Amino acid sequence: GGGTVPPPAKTIVSSDPRIDCSPTCDALQIADLARRHLVLQRLLPSIASDSGEIEVVLNFDIDELGVPFMHGEFKTELQLICQRCLEPYAFPVELQSMLAWVRTEQEAERLPIRYEPYLVETNPLILNDVVEDELLLSLPQIPMHDESECPARQWVEQPIDNAVEKEVKANPFAVLADLKKD
Repeated sequence: GGGTVPPPAKTIVSSDPRIDCSPTCDALQIADLARRHLVLQRLLPSIASDSGEIEVVLNFDIDELGVPFMHGEFKTELQLICQRCLEPYAFPVELQSMLAWVRTEQEAERLPIRYEPYLVETNPLILNDVVEDELLLSLPQIPMHDESECPARQWVEQPIDNAVEKEVKANPFAVLADLKKD
């Protein structure tokens, strides 16, 4: 992440899912990319429902070093399946990203630290893929309700410390330790 990026002079509300990401691209802003224009096929297996709104504002520009980049703001609420109780729950997503377009790993290594590299395999870039990638990266590794809100909280085991104490008391190998002493 970096500082706030001022929006470029040219602003559009777009339904076009493609953007020129070449070093000569025009600076522009895509405001409120509509959910109906997004097809999130890779995200679907990870969510309980594909309803709801996704607020997306994307600013594209070229920095002082000639690096084409995108500053993105993403806000939505995804319905995930809690892996503790297997019930859906709302997972709020509010993130910002600074992505620089790269074509090789060598380009990625030379980027200023304020950017995350985004490997561009085709030009024009498909905005749908960028939005979906950012949402996928925001997902928790193991989705779960907060323990205090989870319907399965009553079945959650005691803290690990108590479980270890019980295991030490009933260690079946303690007999072997006694034999070794003799």
